[in-house]
Amino acid sequence: MLNDSRNTSSYISKVCTPSEWIFVRQLFFRLFLILLIYLLFRVVFIASYWEVLHTVYVHVTPKNLLWILYEGMKIDFIVILFINTPIILLHLLPFSFRNHSVYQMILRILLISGNAIFFFIEIADIFYYQHAMERSSGAIIGMLDGFWLMFYNYSIEYWYGWLFLFVILLAFYRVDRYMAETSTPLTTLPVQVLIFFLILTPSLISASKITGTFPGNATAVTTNTSFIVLNDLFHSGSFSSNRRLTEYSFLKPEEIENILITKKDYHKPEETTKNFHVLILVLESFSRQYIGFFHEEEKSSHTPFLDSLSSQSLVFSNAFANGRTSNSAVSSIFASIPALMRQPMISSQYKYNNINGLAALLGQKGYSSAFFMGSPNGLYGFDFFSRRAGFQKYVGMNEYGNDEHYDGAWGIYDDRFFLFTADRLNEMDGPFVAALWSLSSHHPFLTPPDYEDDLEKPGDHPIMKTVRYTDYSLKLFFEKIREMPWYEHTLFVITADHTAIANNHTPYYSTALGTHRIPLLFYKPGSELTGVRDDVVQHIDIVPSVIDYLNLDIPFKSMGKSVFHDYEERYVYHYYNRLFQIAGHDLLLQFDGEQVVSLYNHRKDSLLQENLLQHGEKPPYEMLNHLKAIMQFYNEAMNHNRFANH
Repeated sequence: MLNDSRNTSSYISKVCTPSEWIFVRQLFFRLFLILLIYLLFRVVFIASYWEVLHTVYVHVTPKNLLWILYEGMKIDFIVILFINTPIILLHLLPFSFRNHSVYQMILRILLISGNAIFFFIEIADIFYYQHAMERSSGAIIGMLDGFWLMFYNYSIEYWYGWLFLFVILLAFYRVDRYMAETSTPLTTLPVQVLIFFLILTPSLISASKITGTFPGNATAVTTNTSFIVLNDLFHSGSFSSNRRLTEYSFLKPEEIENILITKKDYHKPEETTKNFHVLILVLESFSRQYIGFFHEEEKSSHTPFLDSLSSQSLVFSNAFANGRTSNSAVSSIFASIPALMRQPMISSQYKYNNINGLAALLGQKGYSSAFFMGSPNGLYGFDFFSRRAGFQKYVGMNEYGNDEHYDGAWGIYDDRFFLFTADRLNEMDGPFVAALWSLSSHHPFLTPPDYEDDLEKPGDHPIMKTVRYTDYSLKLFFEKIREMPWYEHTLFVITADHTAIANNHTPYYSTALGTHRIPLLFYKPGSELTGVRDDVVQHIDIVPSVIDYLNLDIPFKSMGKSVFHDYEERYVYHYYNRLFQIAGHDLLLQFDGEQVVSLYNHRKDSLLQENLLQHGEKPPYEMLNHLKAIMQFYNEAMNHNRFANH
């Protein structure tokens, strides 16, 4: 008995020997150091956007800041464990060769270089946010063609980001070397095996949370500002683009169809079919806040031509983009598929799904079609998607054939390409459906040198000169096509792909709803399409609206609703900063997949400062059910390729 006691005591003493835990101490120190770096990134992010965050988001206050940082660090630590799982393993291997200087050198190189990639993503996201008003979650790296263009241009403009990264890595290396411990020979293999499983097992369990659902405590802390708490790399979409979407079972299939009415047939046999041409113009980054037509109180307008055209058009003053990027917008505008997942459809595993593209639907009635975009062919997969949507031709920078008009970043200058498009449209067989996508108002906001003096205004953000330039390019385009025989018989739809940088004096456009606010107008020369309507409409309504207006006998399936058809209630949908949201005429509801986290009256509370749930108000049953129906239908249709089945 005494010997057993002595053996147990001896074993415990071996386990507690400092030398046996030296690699564990080294590991914990390194993980803690990385955690402090992520904390620094979050502090820099909040400091960079403090003016917007504390103005627009009610939970971002000095009083609540420590709580936000604390909750954020807990999420950071899970991400750090996930990223560094191989490093943890290499620290804990129960073998003595860990003492070797070469092994230690390799371990340090792997530690710093591996984490440097994710440091870069976090730093890049600080700059990305001001352009998209959304965290990137590293998803942009999956769009390799467009990524390298953005990487090049952003690297030049934000060169100090590279300096910041270099300083962080240098400090990381210096501190790590300074704190390095000299190890001693390890002779107790059983102890090291015990330590291996003791540390690795909970680490793997914690790291597995990276694929879990939205953390409820993050929701409770900040409601509509959860994107500040959650590490930008937390969302599972950042690590795997091939994970299938969650299939919900909120409602029965027949209930979903009764709510959404996805099967559309707008044909009215008693009325004449209009075989008009259709031209959809998509203006890059044209936020509603830039359009003078919507802001009569402004002394001068940046868009005099578009204002003039709007006065002759049917304008929707409450129009919203469904997503925050161009490659999300293309599927919403031309196939009525909203952006309700982290990755744009056209670069996801679902890009080969069958869709009801506008050109394909009109093609059933003999329409010819072409998609015009002055960027390098292949950018973001637009040419691929245009074919999926039924466009017979994609006309890009290759077809333009004159690199002298290349802006050096995103493609051919707008005025040149617009006039080129006018000539090509004049050659098309009628009736035709065409798309024209502008480029120049995209970062880095380049205009032809001979326009610079006329466009520059002191104190303006650089995007404003390109807004004025694109508006002038539109003027030249319309002046030219007015002389063409097909002009009078064409339905024009003009919108923006997404919004851009919000002006400081208009914080509304930085809110979860305002950041999706875009122009949308329908113009038919000499027609009854005039006036302003305040219906809540969205990108996915464009395809059904065109088919309804033309009165074509084409039954089809769509998540959108025609703006020319009477519906009892209209909603718009977004997946924004990891929350699903739905907005009606008055209310905005945000849902994390399990519970409603916010409810606002956006008409009375445009900055979304007062969460009505905190005052005891219950989420409207019909509105919540509608959002659940959208989520369930969308994910099931994506997973099982059911968007185009009637």
